[in-house]
Amino acid sequence: MKRSIALAVTNDLATDQRLHRIAHTLSENGLRITLIGRWHKNIPEAELPFRVVHLNPIFQEGFLFYAFFNIRLFFYLLFHRFDAVTANDLDTLTACYLACRIKRIPLLYDSHEYFTGLPELVDRPFVRNVWKLIERMFLPRIRFSSTVCRPVAELYFQQYGVHMEVIRNVPWYRPSVTAERESKVRTIIYQGSINVGRGIENVIRALPFLPEVRFVIAGDGYQRREIERLVQAEGLTRQVQFAGRLLPDELYRQTLQADVGVSLEERIGDNYYFALPNKLFDYIQARIPVLVSAFPAMKEIVDTYGIGLTTESQAPEHLASLFQQMLYNEALRREWKVNLEKAAHDLCWEKEREKLLKLYRQAKLI
Repeated sequence: MKRSIALAVTNDLATDQRLHRIAHTLSENGLRITLIGRWHKNIPEAELPFRVVHLNPIFQEGFLFYAFFNIRLFFYLLFHRFDAVTANDLDTLTACYLACRIKRIPLLYDSHEYFTGLPELVDRPFVRNVWKLIERMFLPRIRFSSTVCRPVAELYFQQYGVHMEVIRNVPWYRPSVTAERESKVRTIIYQGSINVGRGIENVIRALPFLPEVRFVIAGDGYQRREIERLVQAEGLTRQVQFAGRLLPDELYRQTLQADVGVSLEERIGDNYYFALPNKLFDYIQARIPVLVSAFPAMKEIVDTYGIGLTTESQAPEHLASLFQQMLYNEALRREWKVNLEKAAHDLCWEKEREKLLKLYRQAKLI
């Protein structure tokens, strides 16, 4: 009989590409997968080849959301048979740890980000300290853990002496394609959540200097209405398109239509500073050059492969000058295109997944 593994997250299951890749890889290696996540009315429908469980807590945000979600998750794990559980991020760890301890089954931990360094926690020291307490109580007791980049792994080792496997959030390899362009307008794309500190406002404020350029925002989040109001106030509705939350294949097709991808996180909390976002690798697989913040993990990738530019300033005039260069310097774009092909072959899940399988073999699950 196949061993049964639960993968738990607090976000939606339809658009979490890292979770999909992990689930597919474990399933291909003989494990029976159950994905456990939240229900939300704005989540797009998706058919997944796994058992999917949506927990619907009474509250949808804030402390009460996390508390009720973990209570529901704990009892679900307690009264359903699993041979192991993987907690994805700190906000599922309490329920997963306690349930696994009671049932005496292995617990694995996958940290998708440096959770206690989230921008939302910077000005909330009490809430941040609660999460730090949970982290300090449970993380050193977990034998099998992973995270998304080397700087975050080093932080956890410095704080808790924990050795975490680095499994980068890279997508499946996609062969280079020449997509039929729906428009000849030069296009910048942003993938991901519309949340504080993502640099979206700074790109928008650079657009008046680039009147023939379009900016596509592919994602959703609690700051969307504020961003929409900014677009209206700046008179940029012709240049800015809100594509909304897209399923992975739709997101890829949208990205193929772009000329530059951005990941311009601001220095608000350590999470963004040490991040290695999955959108960077999605841009690479779509073979579009990138403009990213000059933060350690992102800068290392961009400089190593020569696939775009990094910036320490997000002043609108400065961003506009960088976009002008990236969109219209054809010699640079040809050079980046060659380098992106090499990066796409190297930075893909087909190579990265071996680290995941190694971790599950150490846990004697495969």
